[in-house]
Amino acid sequence: MNKTDFDVAVIGGGAGGLAAAICSAQRGFKTALLEGNSRVGKKLIVTGNGQGNIANANLAPCCYNDSFAMKVFEKVPLKTLLKFFENVGIETVQKHSGRIYP
Repeated sequence: MNKTDFDVAVIGGGAGGLAAAICSAQRGFKTALLEGNSRVGKKLIVTGNGQGNIANANLAPCCYNDSFAMKVFEKVPLKTLLKFFENVGIETVQKHSGRIYP
């Protein structure tokens, strides 16, 4: 791949990088996702006891060290996040604990 083969380069294939690359591609940009690990989403896979926990329906300010996370959740509510996953073909399931998995 040479530098003229893509419009956008996303560095990091974690949760944020994957979401950024999906959004970029959905907007019609030729997108390259660059990841240093052997595969994208590698760290995501180990969350939630190896089940790939992607969200939690029971969010509370006491779960975070500062108010930044709650500000983000106010701007992007859980319903919006789950719709994003649905739109890219990821079905989710919510466990009794409130944890949400693909």
